[in-house]
Amino acid sequence: MFSFKKLSKSCIMAGLFFYGAWAQIGQDALIAREDVGGNFSDFNHGSTVAETKNGVLVIAWYGGRSEGSSSTRIWVSCKENSSGNWSDGVAVDVNGEDGSSCWNPVLFQPEKDGAPLLLYYKYGGNPNTWKGVVRTSTDDGLTWSDRTLLPDCSNPYPLCNQYGNFGGPAKDKPLELPDGSLLLGGSTEENAFVGWSVHVEKTSNYIDDLVFVQEIDNNVPPEKIGTDDWVDWGCIQPFFLPHDGNCQTIQIIARTVKRGANTSFSYDGGQTWTPMMDSALILSPNNEDPRDFPSNQGFDGVRLPNGHFFTIYSDHGRREIAGAISGDGLHWEEVIEIELVDWNRDSRYCDYPSVIAGSDNMLHCSYGFEKNGKIIYSKIDWQQFDYSAVAVGKRPISAAPAGKSGFTDKDKSWFSAAGRQDIFSYLQKNDFLLYSLDGQCINSAGLENGIFSRRYLPRGLYLAKKKGEASVNTLVKITIQ
Repeated sequence: MFSFKKLSKSCIMAGLFFYGAWAQIGQDALIAREDVGGNFSDFNHGSTVAETKNGVLVIAWYGGRSEGSSSTRIWVSCKENSSGNWSDGVAVDVNGEDGSSCWNPVLFQPEKDGAPLLLYYKYGGNPNTWKGVVRTSTDDGLTWSDRTLLPDCSNPYPLCNQYGNFGGPAKDKPLELPDGSLLLGGSTEENAFVGWSVHVEKTSNYIDDLVFVQEIDNNVPPEKIGTDDWVDWGCIQPFFLPHDGNCQTIQIIARTVKRGANTSFSYDGGQTWTPMMDSALILSPNNEDPRDFPSNQGFDGVRLPNGHFFTIYSDHGRREIAGAISGDGLHWEEVIEIELVDWNRDSRYCDYPSVIAGSDNMLHCSYGFEKNGKIIYSKIDWQQFDYSAVAVGKRPISAAPAGKSGFTDKDKSWFSAAGRQDIFSYLQKNDFLLYSLDGQCINSAGLENGIFSRRYLPRGLYLAKKKGEASVNTLVKITIQ
């Protein structure tokens, strides 16, 4: 399950949240903080950052009179990575074909030879009517191609019912696979917080060959379905963390309504995905302080050159931009507070961060600030963090093929058919051990720790083996439907 070490409450209560004051942790790693654009609208939101092959940093966002207004445009600003100032923001797209608003730009520079800089975004009156589009640039973001509507999607998933066409990445950058194709982390929203759902799309030419990979099960507990709080398990706006150089094991982390972040894994290069893990990454877990809220106002992340992971997020009800590191994608240690906002000034907040690992071996970040009054760029030296508490190696266990586990086809069929009821009695009777993906043995010592119950298991992928088998190489995958 997720765990997270957070800034102590005593620091919060000591009144360290002054507007413009820097945080108490990680400041040696914060190399630069700059305003982007120079000519902001009344409303500026949803920034995204990329680096071109020529070393130019490009940041895009959407802005206008207000969110959803017909005046909202896609804006772009550029600067040389090593020096110079950010250019004035230039409007790349004014609005949709029907005069509707623009939303959620996502920049990405593929490594493939000859690949242009990509700018995905959406237009429409609200998330129910969004249309996914893309533009490309071959001159470091100075000029852009015409807007191209992403192709129709015939999958019966809500993507077709709502958009009618592919939506592209919802908020965060795609993941480039070894063959040059891209995985796009998409999501849909029926209305407000209802009907949040994550899915994965894939493309090779970035524009008109998109295919639907899979909708990812939100893994809502059966007892919550139909109740007032079942929507809490809804997920949107995922980002990818590759766990190996060949992108065979890939993790998704997605924003939820109230539960912080949920996660899903692929063990076959992004072709299939496990249901969202039932436990959540709650970045502000201390509910004694009314100013603490789950961090569900936007995430992004990268795999670092040293094999660790870094995630950037908006915390404390959009009052903080912070960063954390992990060795396995499940257990996180906060290492830097990038931006803090005065609790007593409600008109100011910061949210929707974005991050990339640059060619200069630095992290480059962007986020909204001052209640969407401007966009901020930050440069971070990830090598300044202390990685001793999050050593690489405690990764989700990849199961080996069956053979020595003692499992038969009958056993595996029973697991799939039996669902989540009375599973422990079957395990005990047949002398099996069941493991969660982060290596916890579920039905041995520690069973009564409250994480799992005897009568209920979250749907998803588990690992199992016969008692007495010492090697993890005997583990097999078991899917609980």
